[in-house]
Amino acid sequence: MTVEAVNPLTLPSPSPQQAETASPSVKSGFAKMMRETLWSLPLADRRKLPKYAGIYFVINTNNELLYIGLSKTNLAKRWRNHHQLHHLTTMGDGIYIVWAKFDDITALVKLESGLIKFFQPILNRLPASGDKVTVSVIVTKEVHGKLKQLANSKRWSVSQTGAVLIEEGLDRADQENSAPNQHQGAA
Repeated sequence: MTVEAVNPLTLPSPSPQQAETASPSVKSGFAKMMRETLWSLPLADRRKLPKYAGIYFVINTNNELLYIGLSKTNLAKRWRNHHQLHHLTTMGDGIYIVWAKFDDITALVKLESGLIKFFQPILNRLPASGDKVTVSVIVTKEVHGKLKQLANSKRWSVSQTGAVLIEEGLDRADQENSAPNQHQGAA
């Protein structure tokens, strides 16, 4: 079987406006379409990936896009010791690698960047292994239960879920701090 390189112009590319307004169901539908139309295999079979350049998506059975990446030379080699492999294997079965071959590396890099901005996959938001620090947090059993329930519903680890919630809280605090003070000049 011959695998044709994908023309980046034929892949659906959401606009920045769509990224801001797209609902989770729209994003899920887009992920489902990619999984049904591009090459895919279970994470456990990653050694069977082809040896050419391409973009890849990691999608679970709920059609959640967990990670987007690229390989400029060899998808199989890229996945031998992938830096997110540990996180992905802790999510259990039902994780798939979906990919498309690319010959135009410049277009490949631009497409990856645009899709990451649109989907904001959970594992693209986590720092690379060398950029991580461990933070210990003491929470009540009730909070831990809620955290665990959210993690299970997302098929994430409790650690990943906590990291995302902390990041989102810090982003929200930054936005609140950078917003103009509504009480200025009201003296």
